[in-house]
Amino acid sequence: LANYLNKIFLKGVISYLTTLNNKSQTLINKLIKYKMNMRIFILLTVIIISICTDHTVRLRMDSRVTINLSKNDRLKVKLDSNISTGYIWFLDQLQTSTLVPLNLKQDRSGRYRPLFGDQKDMVGTPGFTIFRFWAKNHGTVEVVFIYKRTWGGPQKKAYLTVNIN
Repeated sequence: LANYLNKIFLKGVISYLTTLNNKSQTLINKLIKYKMNMRIFILLTVIIISICTDHTVRLRMDSRVTINLSKNDRLKVKLDSNISTGYIWFLDQLQTSTLVPLNLKQDRSGRYRPLFGDQKDMVGTPGFTIFRFWAKNHGTVEVVFIYKRTWGGPQKKAYLTVNIN
């Protein structure tokens, strides 16, 4: 009887281990599949982000910068500014058949963003004026930005040369 019980016990243990092994193998296969899916997901995310992101250029007063783009690229230009001084960046010169502005206001100014979002209503808070462009056609274009008060006074300029291949 002890021998018989021992055989039944061993068969049960072997059956249990086999079931456990099959379940763990299934779990391992799912984890490997998940890991591969995660790798593919991460790769696709990196590709999409690299395709959809803007080329960003930061300009300061009296600066001259050259950038190379491909046709259909997007460009984001950030200019240091402080709107509480009364000075605003405007787009002064641009050949729009080559480089198309995307976010100009009617007065040809860009969009102001405070450096610190929670301090947007505080006087003297520095920030950026942002202009966005689309590289429509091949060619070279010079973009001139002017930093001025709407009621007059001294002016500063920034220059950007864009080569579109």
